Amino acid sequence: LEPDGGCESEAARRIRLVVPLATFPVGCAAEAYGAYVALTETLKDKNALALTGSHHWVKVGLLGMVLLINGLLGPTMAYPALLKKGMPVLRGKSGEKRTKRD
Repeated sequence: LEPDGGCESEAARRIRLVVPLATFPVGCAAEAYGAYVALTETLKDKNALALTGSHHWVKVGLLGMVLLINGLLGPTMAYPALLKKGMPVLRGKSGEKRTKRD
């Protein structure tokens, strides 16, 4: 990187803001699918449904939370924030409203 914050740091900033627009939905969907598969396999296990195996219910609860977060909160809260930062870069207006938080 150039010491004066020149071209290379601007390129790195652009990459940092644009790449998650593609990778976040893919990762979110893959994680949700993995949690769904693990949840259905856990629920198919007849021994896991017994009240004596309370750790299985903890697993079911945690996998359900992963599905909730990736299926509901990710697309409605996290991705719009990524779009808000990344879309100006894609439109070529990245230098206009640069704040300290970016």
